Amino acid sequence: GNADVMVQGSDGKNYRLSVRRNGNDTSVEVTAMKRASDGKDVATMTKEMAAKGITVGKGFSQDELAAVYDGFATMKGKDLDAMNGVTLEKGTRGQWKGVDAKEMAHYGDKKITFFKEAFEPGGMVGNMPRGGATFLHEAGHRFEEFSGSLNKFQQTKGHADDITPYDAGSE
Repeated sequence: GNADVMVQGSDGKNYRLSVRRNGNDTSVEVTAMKRASDGKDVATMTKEMAAKGITVGKGFSQDELAAVYDGFATMKGKDLDAMNGVTLEKGTRGQWKGVDAKEMAHYGDKKITFFKEAFEPGGMVGNMPRGGATFLHEAGHRFEEFSGSLNKFQQTKGHADDITPYDAGSE
């Protein structure tokens, strides 16, 4: 298997550690990561998101908000416009009925609620910290709602069977 983790060097910078296994061969590659959040404190990131209509709730650590900000910084145009009026908060799965045990966050009522699992140390999805990828996934739910495509989707056959737009069963 392969693994990607984000690690912080003794220099305080972020690095991507990629481990690749192929039969008996294992290679490790370390590359410096340039992050949108580099050098920004909580106040700055909060202010920049607020300028786009996103409210950052209490309780995010510097590292957690940096992960979310890395996702935010990739958004533009209509995708970003759809986030106007959305609040980001920390919470637990217990707040929501029927949330899957693998979910990292929940979107509903113009709120993205992040669970602690979205911020587990080192976790990466592609070239982004897990918290940023989680933010983008939840932003997709918001965009579906905003654009009306979610309502259209909910009228399709199979929706009641809990098939989501990401499942193989959704055509």
